[in-house]
Amino acid sequence: MTAPGMATAQAVYYQTTTTYNIQVSPGVYVTFNCDVDDSGLVTIYPSGSQFIHERWPSNLDGTPTDIDFFLGNKKSVIMTEQAHLAIQSRVGMAFNFLEHNDLVAIGEHRLSISLRFNPVTAVPVEIAFRFGKEKGWRYIHPEFFLRLAMQLLATPIPGITVHPDAQGQNFVGIRWLQGIPE
Repeated sequence: MTAPGMATAQAVYYQTTTTYNIQVSPGVYVTFNCDVDDSGLVTIYPSGSQFIHERWPSNLDGTPTDIDFFLGNKKSVIMTEQAHLAIQSRVGMAFNFLEHNDLVAIGEHRLSISLRFNPVTAVPVEIAFRFGKEKGWRYIHPEFFLRLAMQLLATPIPGITVHPDAQGQNFVGIRWLQGIPE
């Protein structure tokens, strides 16, 4: 456990709606939007995304849900245990030592991750992250979310299949609560 006040000495991000330009190499930047709603829910996603995160109801009980469930359609994304392990591994690779230890010390354990998939190839194409602005994630620099997005969007995730509906929906997606790797 950490001493009270340890986290308050750190920079606090994500208190208001803003845009972050994150340098990935000299002269090359990736822009992430940070939306903070009236209830204090923070959503971080790459700029230019067509992802409509407001349509995804919050999943507070930890069970995977997809947008089709809430729209009354059949389940569009199937995640096997292999997919869960692959995602856990990729999340672990996104953390640096200090970020991981800071979140563990603060007692932060989960954030919501939403992925949008290409309905033909099942490759993840868009991502969004959600957490409360008073959660420990507010101390984690936006570069972490870029690294995590790159880990999850880099290649297909083994063990995920998608089943678009007969109306030719243009995307399929899923949201889950992700724990911090041990």
